[in-house]
Amino acid sequence: MQCKVGMEYQRFICSSKGTNRPIVLTVEPNSPAAIAGIKVGDFIETINGKKTSSLSENEIQTIFSSATASSEGILLEVSNFGYKRARRTIYPLCYSRSYMDESTLVDAFAFYSLEDASSRKIVYPFTSAGDSETAYEDLLYFTFSPSATDVNGSDNGAIVKILSKALQQKGLVYDDTKSQIVVDYYYSIAHNPYYKEDQVKSKTPSTTLRYDFDKKALVPYPLLSIGEERQTAPFILTFGITLFDGKQANQVIWNSEAVEFLTDELSIADYVAMAAPVMLMQFPLVRYNSNMQLRVVDKNYYYTGILYDSNDMSRVAQVIKNSPADQAGIQAGDYIIAINAKPMASPNELTRAYRSFVKESIFYRDESTIYTDSKGVKGCRYWNLKDYKKIRQLFEKKKYKTIFAYLFGFSPYISGEDLSGQIFFDINRGGMPHTIAVSPQLRHCSFVSLD
Repeated sequence: MQCKVGMEYQRFICSSKGTNRPIVLTVEPNSPAAIAGIKVGDFIETINGKKTSSLSENEIQTIFSSATASSEGILLEVSNFGYKRARRTIYPLCYSRSYMDESTLVDAFAFYSLEDASSRKIVYPFTSAGDSETAYEDLLYFTFSPSATDVNGSDNGAIVKILSKALQQKGLVYDDTKSQIVVDYYYSIAHNPYYKEDQVKSKTPSTTLRYDFDKKALVPYPLLSIGEERQTAPFILTFGITLFDGKQANQVIWNSEAVEFLTDELSIADYVAMAAPVMLMQFPLVRYNSNMQLRVVDKNYYYTGILYDSNDMSRVAQVIKNSPADQAGIQAGDYIIAINAKPMASPNELTRAYRSFVKESIFYRDESTIYTDSKGVKGCRYWNLKDYKKIRQLFEKKKYKTIFAYLFGFSPYISGEDLSGQIFFDINRGGMPHTIAVSPQLRHCSFVSLD
């Protein structure tokens, strides 16, 4: 059996308290952890009544992966900014290792729609450090230093608002009368002394993708990527955040600094709006002292709640209770003859056909969107917008056996003008044929985390 919880964590050592507790780094949307109310940044104090500081990594993993936990639940006590030892019960999703859920199938058939199934790694030129002596969970209130608030100018006012929003989203509260944390920042934009205009090969300034939390998407910024020739950027931008202990003057508890090479003009406020939320992802736990790595996962798919048998993909191994498939009447033990009139195939047939599809569809992909995904797969490309009709025809070719394209059935290059959302399953139950229409749930499972 395997059990999915839907979160990632890392040990956090606090010297002042002598503890070695896990801190949550990632919570996958719609996962058991998300449903239980687990948040990124939660310190896991206890698991089923046992202090995590006294549990080994193997013991913690055994609890989370235990199949018996699905009925009893896993009781956690978590602390974060704003609450201490709050109780959360996780009910893991447990099933046989030979079963495949639709989230796994999205990853397996990602090239059907990389627009909806991508995972990228973005590296930021940030240096960060934290104080292991600070008991961060005892902190709640923050204010800004006089030097941060006394400076006039629209950029400075915008920066204060951006930092306030980012800190409040972590659970901290602004209160200039209590000041457990004092926030300061600094910035500059200067000419790059290494800049050589004759080495700039293109008239169009080069850009690099960065994650925009407001747009919830990767957006191009006029910045050099790490490793690019700094002689091609006319400006250097520096921005830093420093958090001080409000009770001990000049005692730094956390800081982060960015040094970027600008290829074109960019306001400091626009840069901070993009960079500050990312920098503060490492507060309080600093995972990367330099070159911070961010994983950006974008996963959107039609969810029915069917678990397939990886040894025989036609067999419905399990149906999640109260899922769209369960409500439509599909049962464990049913045999799928076809999905949306596309005949089911064996695992080997599906694998061979998918590889052919990926190879032969390369001509309809946009070269300008090429990237390497977070697992190191090179040559990933989105579909070319002008070829949607031809792409649609590819999905209809029998030799490609695109049965599981239904996962991305909301996309026009898969379903054409028929975006009703219904998925038709032709099944065999006890020797009798049935056609069952399922109205799937469109799941958005996009998130960002430290890689």
